[in-house]
Order: sequence, then C-alpha cells, then structure tokens
Amino acid sequence: MRRHLLMVVCSFLTLSGYGQYAQISGLVKDASSGEPLAYANVFLMTQQNKGVVTNAIGRFQMALHAESLNDTLLISAVGYQVERISLKQPIIDTVILLRPSALLLDEVTVTYKENVHRILRKAINRIPKNYGTRKFLAKAYYEEYSVIDTQYVEFIESMINVTDRRFVSPEDESIIKLEQMRRVRERTEPMPSEVEKYFAFDRIYTIYERMNNVRQRQFFSLEQKPQERSTYKIEHYREYGEDGDTLIEVGYKSHQTKQEGTVGYAGSTGIIVLDKKDLAILKMTRGNEADHTFHEVTYRKVGDKYFPSRIAYKYAVKAPDGKQYAVSRALYVYEIQEAKKKALGKRLERTMDLRDVPHKYDPEFWKDNQVLLSISARDALQADLKQMGNLERKFKRGQWGRGD
Repeated sequence: MRRHLLMVVCSFLTLSGYGQYAQISGLVKDASSGEPLAYANVFLMTQQNKGVVTNAIGRFQMALHAESLNDTLLISAVGYQVERISLKQPIIDTVILLRPSALLLDEVTVTYKENVHRILRKAINRIPKNYGTRKFLAKAYYEEYSVIDTQYVEFIESMINVTDRRFVSPEDESIIKLEQMRRVRERTEPMPSEVEKYFAFDRIYTIYERMNNVRQRQFFSLEQKPQERSTYKIEHYREYGEDGDTLIEVGYKSHQTKQEGTVGYAGSTGIIVLDKKDLAILKMTRGNEADHTFHEVTYRKVGDKYFPSRIAYKYAVKAPDGKQYAVSRALYVYEIQEAKKKALGKRLERTMDLRDVPHKYDPEFWKDNQVLLSISARDALQADLKQMGNLERKFKRGQWGRGD
C-alpha cells in the first residue's frame, strides 16, 4: 500500500545548470485560530506568474535562484490579508500567520435582493475583460485519489500543460498535453454501480473546463432576476477589506431538498467571492456536509488578468453495501506563460481517461524537479475530512470568507 500522499507545492524547476539556488520552506496558519491553511498561494512579488501552493496541512517549499533572495515573498488566501516577507532573511520551516480580512459590513440576509443579482450579472458580463483575452499556457499538476472506508485504493498524479483559448466563450476548447504521470492501483473488487460513474469521472478536460465555473459560465441560475424562477436563493451578502481591496461575498443555498437515494449537490450551500473594483470572481464553492459533495474553484490575478489557481472536486457516499466510497480530484495551476512557448508532452484526446493513457514512469523526472512534498496519507485524509465536515457549520455561523 502506498504510504504517502503527495501534494504539489513547488513550481516546476529544473535546477541543474542554474548555478546557486536557495530552498525556502514554511508553514502557513490562521493567525486567529492557529489552524494550518491549505492551498494558500505563495509567490514572488516580481514573478507573480510563478508560485507554489501550500499542501493539505499548510506546508510549502520552494527553490529559488540566488538573485531572487533580494525579492519579497507574498502569501495570500481568499479571506485573509496578504503577508509580505523579505527574502533577505532566512525562511526555513518558518511559521507564517495570515490575519483574517477586516469585515466592513455586518452580514445581511438578502434573499433575492435585486442589487445582489445585478452585481452577479455584471461580474458574469465582465468575464471576457477580466480573464484571459489572449491564449496562454498554464503549467499544472493534477492529483486524484480514491478511498474505500479508510483505505486508499488508487492514486494518480500527473504534470500537464494547458494551452487555453480566450474566456470569451465557453465553447472555446483548450488543448491539454500530458508531460508525466504515475499511478498506483490496489482496487480488487468492483464498486456498486451507483458510485462507479463518479469514480470514473476522470477526464482532465472535464475537470479543467466544465468544473472551471468562470470559463463555463456555470453559476447555478444565481444571475437570474429575482422574479425569475431559480433553483438557488441568496442567503447572505457582505463586504470585507483585503490588502487594500474590497471583496464581496455572496452566500447561496439551494431550494431543493435532497431525495433519499440520490447523490450530488441537491440542497447544497456555497459562496461566490468577487473583487469589488473590477467585479472579478475570485472563488466559488458548492457543496455541503450532508451529501458529502464539494466543488471549489479559485482564481488568482497575474498582471492585469485573472487565471485559474485551483479546481477541486470531492465526492463521498455510503453505498448499500455499507462501505464509504470517496474520491478527491484537484488541479493546481502553478505557472502562467505566454502561449508562444511550446507546451511539452503528448496531446490528450478529449475522450481519453487518464487510466487508459499509456505512460512510462520516469523516476528521475519526479526526483530532480522537486515538485512534490510528501505528507502522510493519514494526515491528508484527516485534513480532507475535516475540511468537508466543517463546511456547513461555517456557513451557519456566517464564517465564509475567513479561511473557508
């Protein structure tokens, strides 16, 4: 059985030939609660197109050129003030505390309030202006693991390169190339048919395009006018300050109730976080504790445009056989380049499942590029379950935006 689950934390760097470099590392925590912050962005002030992501337990590491030690490290997460640290001081296993963003307005229940829907419609209309208006190359890491009860039964990880077209239309198709992949599988028994389709949902194009809400224009009828019929209703609206900007947070909840024997998002809650100045969508979540389905996508500004940062999907269900089945998938975009550069790897057909792609495992690729940081499988599983288990409770306490 695989003993460690690997999480992406470092930009893809080939260190040989670069001369001197320095390794930095740290642990990012919530300054109020002391809890580790997973998936926070860590990048250089002068090279914001490259970065790292903290892993499931808040840790990161990064290899830098010696000349970068005159730069400043930026650490950010939606719902927190940006922390800046001079690299002139040693950063080795440093604990970095992020302060929750300052709340500007008290939370207000605004079910179907017209101005909220107007703001959402404006944000959707501004997508072609706020997001990639030119082709770009996104370097990304994808991981997936499946769990039955408390045992890992399959793990897949791959390095991919996405050449994306403009966000002007959801009909534009991306081109994805597989650079490297490795996987382990220990499943020895078939799964119940009602959960098999969710575990088989493993096309990279589906994760990147269809679960990329801004790109897909998928906002669950929240952009509709109040008088129009909508599956979802607005639960709260509030604003808070973050690093000199004002963010808008809209919480929503489904009208529908979950029917017995069904799976999915029925009856779920979620949030949309916008930057007030340009109405760019920074984060969207959907899912709750009751049906154990969770989907989250975040975006980060690079230059004057926004790009995907992390797209995650988690699904868990208790089947008639009494076993708990769970699958977790996440795509991390760690570098944005101009599309003029040629994407490495073999082009994936849109109908390809990663499980069916022939690949050759190259241990030197994973070793030399220092892409991953190992954490124990137990820690990774506990971190995921804790995050999913706290979603609905946070929503009820009105804590969305404070490290959710």
